[in-house]
Amino acid sequence: MMRTMLKCALAVALMITASGLSGAARLVERETHQASAAAQTTPDRSRMEEVIQAYASDKRCMGCVLVVRGNEVRPNNCYGFANLEWDIPAPLPESFALGRFTKQFTAASILLLEERGKLKVDDPVKKYMPDAPAAWDKITIFHLLTHTSGIPSFTGFPDYKSKEPFSTTPEERVARFRAKPLDFQPGEKMSYSNSGYVLGYLIEKITLETYDKFVQENIFAPGHERFGIRIRIPHSFRTG
Repeated sequence: MMRTMLKCALAVALMITASGLSGAARLVERETHQASAAAQTTPDRSRMEEVIQAYASDKRCMGCVLVVRGNEVRPNNCYGFANLEWDIPAPLPESFALGRFTKQFTAASILLLEERGKLKVDDPVKKYMPDAPAAWDKITIFHLLTHTSGIPSFTGFPDYKSKEPFSTTPEERVARFRAKPLDFQPGEKMSYSNSGYVLGYLIEKITLETYDKFVQENIFAPGHERFGIRIRIPHSFRTG
C-alpha cells in the first residue's frame, strides 16, 4: 500500500512540475489569444513579444517561451535570468538549474531500478553503503524516499551558504552529513531533508553509472524529442 501511494505521489509530482514549467507559456498564450480575438487578426509577433516582455520585466516570467499554432512556432526565445544572484541572462540554449525538482527524477529512477530487480525500497541503505555510520543501520531506501530517515539536511548547516557555490563530488557531499547525529529515529516522523536524498549517490553505486547518465538514458531519452529536455547536472546537484 505504501509503495502504491509513493508511486501515485511521484506521478502527481511529475504532473505538477510539468504544469509549473509550462505555466508561463500558457499565460503568454492566453494573453496573446485574447489580444488576437479582440483584433480578429492573426497573432502578431511584435504583440506577442510585447506581452512576454511585460511579464519578463516584472520578473513574473523567467524562462523559455514557446508558442505553437498548427505547424507554426512563435516565438522561441528565453527571457529574464538563468541566475539572478550572478546576473546571468537566459539566452538560448542556456540550461536552468532544476534544484529540488530533480528529486522526482531520482525517486522515479529508484522505482525503475526496483522494477528491474536491482533493489527493493525496503532494503537498508547499508546494503549499498556498507561503510555508512551505525546510526544509519535502520534506515531504508523507503525512509530516504519519504523524508523519514532522520538524517539532518545539509542545507540547514551554518556553513551551507559558503560552500554551496562550489561543485563537489558525491562522496564529498555525503561526507558533510554522514557523521552527524540523526534528528529523530527512522520512521518516527517526516522532515524534509536534502541529505536524505543521498539516493542519487546510491543510484551511482548500484548502476555503476553517473546519476546524470542514468537519468538521461532511462527517463529523458525515451521522450527526449517530445519534451526537449537536455540534462546537464553538476556534481553539486547529484544528491538531490
